[in-house]
Amino acid sequence: MRENGSLKKLGLKEIGLKENFHVEVYSGMMDVWYDDVPLDGHTDFLKLYPNLEELFLDGNQLTDIRFASELKKLTRLGLGNNYVTDLTPLNQAESLRYLDIRQNPVNSLPEVGGETEILR
Repeated sequence: MRENGSLKKLGLKEIGLKENFHVEVYSGMMDVWYDDVPLDGHTDFLKLYPNLEELFLDGNQLTDIRFASELKKLTRLGLGNNYVTDLTPLNQAESLRYLDIRQNPVNSLPEVGGETEILR
């Protein structure tokens, strides 16, 4: 993947990543096996979109949002229905105006401006 500075909005709700594909064909039948992979360990690609303003990652089994500290232009972030506990990577998100953290075991709220709407 290459950097894309023009991408402003990205929705990746309930993404299903797969790996370790195995295909077996016998007697006219085909079986396909694969391993499900949560998005949580594969968020490095998000740094390729430094100008993202809106990012929606609901329902992806996320536990870590360190990637968000590099997305300085985020105004809207959807993290609903994940497993996020630490929101400190959002402390530098000066442009953040909307944060959805519903259905997450969050320990404490980030230090964002008072104008940020936080759905808990």
